[in-house]
Amino acid sequence: MSTLLRIGSLLKVGFGEAGAEIIRQSLVRKSSDIDLSFRSRTLQSGVNVSCIFLFCDIRNYTDTTECLREEVFVFTNKIAEVVHSISHSLGGYANKNIGDAFLISWILEDRNKAKSVFARGESAVTATSCQAEKALLSVINIILALNYESFFLADLTEKTRLNLVQRLSDNVGSIVKMGFGLHAGRAVQGVIGSERKLDATYIGNAVEQVEYLESSTKRYGTKLLMSGEFYKLLQHANQRKCRLIDRVLFLTEDANTFEELDPENFDRMEIYTFDMDTNELVERYNTDFSSHPKDLSPSNPNSGVDKHSIGRAPLLNKSLARNNAQSSIDSSPLFITTRGRRLSIWARSKQDDMSIHHDDGNVENEQTRLTLPTQPIVYTKSLWNTEEMKQIRKRFIGTDFFSTFSQALEAYFTGRWEEARTHFESTRDRFDDAPSVYFLKKMGETDNVPPRGFKGWNVA
Repeated sequence: MSTLLRIGSLLKVGFGEAGAEIIRQSLVRKSSDIDLSFRSRTLQSGVNVSCIFLFCDIRNYTDTTECLREEVFVFTNKIAEVVHSISHSLGGYANKNIGDAFLISWILEDRNKAKSVFARGESAVTATSCQAEKALLSVINIILALNYESFFLADLTEKTRLNLVQRLSDNVGSIVKMGFGLHAGRAVQGVIGSERKLDATYIGNAVEQVEYLESSTKRYGTKLLMSGEFYKLLQHANQRKCRLIDRVLFLTEDANTFEELDPENFDRMEIYTFDMDTNELVERYNTDFSSHPKDLSPSNPNSGVDKHSIGRAPLLNKSLARNNAQSSIDSSPLFITTRGRRLSIWARSKQDDMSIHHDDGNVENEQTRLTLPTQPIVYTKSLWNTEEMKQIRKRFIGTDFFSTFSQALEAYFTGRWEEARTHFESTRDRFDDAPSVYFLKKMGETDNVPPRGFKGWNVA
């Protein structure tokens, strides 16, 4: 029996959630009809399903692979472990691993399974189990986990680790960066391949659009973009935490100019983001030191911060216990100078007492380490009120940031671009807002005058 359970577990890992139902249906048939190669599946139609899709991509992957060489699998699988563990603890299912990208899904309920055509603007899906909240929390906590750089670097050889740090030394913030897209919609679940290799996956416009959202994070300068369809599934209190940053049209091949555009005739999407500033958390997770590498004394020894309490989060449980299964690395921190910001990437100490010995004779405990969730997390509203959540949001709360940007976007959509420029400059200068930079650049291409035929929608 234990062997059968292990085989079943391996099948589910290999085929993912999309393949689990295929396996189940094959096994419940009469024994004479069972085709363990699933060959017949390649000749069958797929099944329409409603899902939230999360698509995420590792940034600077080309540079990373050049540094890592044969160790690229070690580094990539560490990131996959973070993405999969956190998403799975919040009800998500890993579907695709595409080198530097991952696709996760949350199954939704069809609002009306018998209804195949929906009016424009009418949502085809509904979330009755807070799946949208769980998906958004997954992204937020993955982003928080990316700041624990020692988790991703610990198992690399010293030479590779140094090469990677030096190659990415110009980057601000954590050395590990990702972009995320969240979208809700319907797709076809089925099998692609032949009897020699099968993949259970999703195909459809919803999957293409979530990939578009993720790729667009580079253009808008954000970590996360969400579609309007996903936004509608959030509870009202959490919708207020999100910011509308654009609305786009998806053109057909024969529509190339604004004069030809009628927004009613094309697929449209509102694009939202969840604003978070993790820069301070980078410094909390990776203790800041003085500017000289030889001087390892803390830059602010009298700050009163309890280093044992740094970085506590309910989904990212840290432990000071030594993990003997992981290799030890040099106890000296690696230093990066990034545009005036000083960051250190903590390494785990070789010493049995788990402490760092400084040149001045002082002993400092090692920072808390990332331990990923292994069990499902029960969703509660309190997950939005953690200390870290407040920390990454405090730069925006209690200010006129959201109202000023909203005024700028409204002026942009209605063609009042000079007014929009003034507001965008305000949010850019006062809050270093990347989407504002994008709009200022876009308006500057036409001297802050809307192009002829502009209908208040940008073209995807």
